[in-house]
Amino acid sequence: HEHTELKQSIDQANADLNESLETMEVQNIELRMARNDAIEGNRVKSEFLANISHELRTPLNSINGFSQLLLKMPLQYKQRDFVETIQKSSNNLLAIINDVLDFSKIEAGKFSLEKQPFFVEDVIFEVLESLSPQIGQKDLEQVAFIYDDVPKKIIGDALRLKQVLTNLVSNAIKFTPQGEVVIRVMVEDTRASHHLLRVSITDTGIGLSKSAQQDLFKAFQQGNPSVSRQFGGTGLGLVISKNIVKLMEGEISFDTGQSQGTTFWFTFKAWICHDHVEQEISLPQKNILALEPHEKSAQLLKATLFRANSTLHVVNSWQTLLDTIEPQHQILLINSQTLADDTQQKLHLLRQRFDGMIVIFTRISDHHIEQADLENYNIYSLTKPIRPRTLLTLIGQGLSTAKHITSSQTPLATPIPINLHILAVDDHPLNLKLVCTLLEDLGIQVSTATDGLEAVAQAEKTKFDLIIMDIQMPNMSGLEATQAIRKMEKSGEQTPIIALTAHALADEKEQMLQQGMSDYLTKPLQEGQLIHTIEHWTGVSLTATTTIESVIESNTPLPLVDWQECLKLAAGKTDLAQDMLKMLLNGLVLQREKVLNSQRENNFPALLAHTHYLHGGTRYCGVPRLRAACQTLETVIKKALKTSMNADDIRELLTPKI
Repeated sequence: HEHTELKQSIDQANADLNESLETMEVQNIELRMARNDAIEGNRVKSEFLANISHELRTPLNSINGFSQLLLKMPLQYKQRDFVETIQKSSNNLLAIINDVLDFSKIEAGKFSLEKQPFFVEDVIFEVLESLSPQIGQKDLEQVAFIYDDVPKKIIGDALRLKQVLTNLVSNAIKFTPQGEVVIRVMVEDTRASHHLLRVSITDTGIGLSKSAQQDLFKAFQQGNPSVSRQFGGTGLGLVISKNIVKLMEGEISFDTGQSQGTTFWFTFKAWICHDHVEQEISLPQKNILALEPHEKSAQLLKATLFRANSTLHVVNSWQTLLDTIEPQHQILLINSQTLADDTQQKLHLLRQRFDGMIVIFTRISDHHIEQADLENYNIYSLTKPIRPRTLLTLIGQGLSTAKHITSSQTPLATPIPINLHILAVDDHPLNLKLVCTLLEDLGIQVSTATDGLEAVAQAEKTKFDLIIMDIQMPNMSGLEATQAIRKMEKSGEQTPIIALTAHALADEKEQMLQQGMSDYLTKPLQEGQLIHTIEHWTGVSLTATTTIESVIESNTPLPLVDWQECLKLAAGKTDLAQDMLKMLLNGLVLQREKVLNSQRENNFPALLAHTHYLHGGTRYCGVPRLRAACQTLETVIKKALKTSMNADDIRELLTPKI
């Protein structure tokens, strides 16, 4: 009886076990199917993101590109305002697209970092300069302290470091209506192979509530949800920043008090760079007086000039400045905000009491400074945020190298032909037109093709110096066309083919390079990026391709004064055109003397700076011959300095022409 019961129990256990195994097998099959569905879903999502990226970036390329071209033309104030608004909106849309794509890369585990040498100061100030237009009419100051023990040059991923900084500084500006945004860079730890650097961003903004702090690093969450519609954003910036910092083997966090501002900080590994770094600029025995009411900015000036062995005295009001000026002062540094009322009268009074060097620190929104006649008063200007090295260089040379003249204020000049023939391939007519316009404005001969088949046919007949190739095209894609062109070419005679695509997902650059592309450009296409790529692959300098003889000794000399161009640059206003021309003429004698003195002293950096200053002035008046001469002289000096030409050779090159 016991044996029978035991046998029945064993049979029942076996039956239960078989049933459990069958259930587990069914579950495994279901899990395998779910996993395959998830993998397929991720593949579809990645493909969708790639396609949506292409569809969004393609029209953005046209909007951004043509708005940049418009801003180079002389426009009325309201027209310029409209175009700048269009460009700002397209840049905001591009930032959102980039956030979504970066988040997708992080989810897919395809987000990686590069290691290249870069200067810490360059990264910090390039971010601050790019964000300075966001300040607009806010009463905000941006100040950056890079502590003395921070290495000048390190190895890491400068682009991703900028991305983290841009997100944190942009948030600080966004949520700070008035006060200051202060960036500090310091060394937290040093090892044999690397430093651990700490970057903090402190603002005087609205702070963070406790509920907002809990969700701060979650995707699609706003730092302050109640005002998300007021301030905008995707809610992805901090998530992406946290992942970048994690890849840099650092940490990111914040300290905040409700309504007392916020300090975001992060650390990252900075690998030691053994490249040679230029010595600090020294300005011994310089006696400087500064009018700077903002405490942190005054501290930065003191630290900068103390390191340069100069003597600095800071005052915080206009009247105190006038009472303090003494004969021993050689240089005045002035915050432009203190000149907001009666700017012209204050400058006139200042020049009556002081004949030394004057530098005004301006902001992009300082229209009262733009309208002031700084050149007539021989006053220099630097746009905030102020790079310490730029300030010291300017003071040391006593020059106007940093006078702010933006590309948007520069009218289009007649391009000088360049011995390059480039094939542009794109099926989108607006994008093709944009690329052609950018190339033709550089003086480059351009041929076009609207698909891969046409590109291959043209490449078979003509030897191009470079090909710019779109990727997604009908009939034959850019990759297929590239492979076909490579098969036709002889060994060692490959034409550089540059991919121009709206795709921006991970691993695509490597795939394109593996399939025959030489390089990779992403839409929206930036003019500077295009110029750099062409110069790299052709060896032709697009900023110094002319000789003095090609312009000054041309068989068809340009007119000295073109009154119609004067009117055009002054938006048709006769009085304004006359005033601008008079301003230029009144300063010519002084500028000519500076140019000649620099040439006699073999001070070619100074000569370049004075020529650049005069060249900027000619951009506002119809003086074609002087403008062309300045442009030519400037490009020749740049080329000579870039190639380390010795002083005697430069003198021989320039003496007959100055």
